[in-house]
Amino acid sequence: MKKMYFLIVSLFVVFVITGCGKNDTKVLTCSGVSPGNNMNAASNVEYTFENEKLTKAKIDVEFRDITVSNLSSVWDSFKTQFTEQNEPVEETGFKRTVSADDKNYTFTVSMEIDFEKITKETMDKYGIQDSTEKTYDEIKEETIADGTMSCE
Repeated sequence: MKKMYFLIVSLFVVFVITGCGKNDTKVLTCSGVSPGNNMNAASNVEYTFENEKLTKAKIDVEFRDITVSNLSSVWDSFKTQFTEQNEPVEETGFKRTVSADDKNYTFTVSMEIDFEKITKETMDKYGIQDSTEKTYDEIKEETIADGTMSCE
C-alpha cells in the first residue's frame, strides 16, 4: 500500500514539475518606420500571447526627423502641444506615457495594454482594437500588411 501511495505521489509530482497545464507563452515583436508629414514615426510593438490568446501589448512610438522650420525656437510650444494631444493616462488595463527628448527633438508615446484587465469602455475611449480573438499569425499578418513594419 505504501508503494502504491508513493507511486501516486511521485506521478503527481512529475506532472507538476513537467508542466501539466503549463502556460504556453509566445511573444511577437515588430518594428518599423512610417513616414509622415514633417516627421517620421518609429514603432516598436510587443504582443504577448498565453495559450494562443493575446493578453498584453506594449507599444512605443517615437516621432522623430521633425522638419519644422526653426525647430529649436518653437520646440517648447511644439512639445506642449504634442503632450496635450497625447496626455498621459493610467486606467485599469491601460497606461499611456509621453516623453520628449529636448536634445534630439523627439517625442515618444508608450502604451501598455493588459487585455485581461481593460474594459470595453476604456478601449472605446482610446480607440483600442480588441484583438483578443485573433491568433498570433493573424496579428502578425495584419501588422506587416502595409509594408512599414517587420516582425520577429
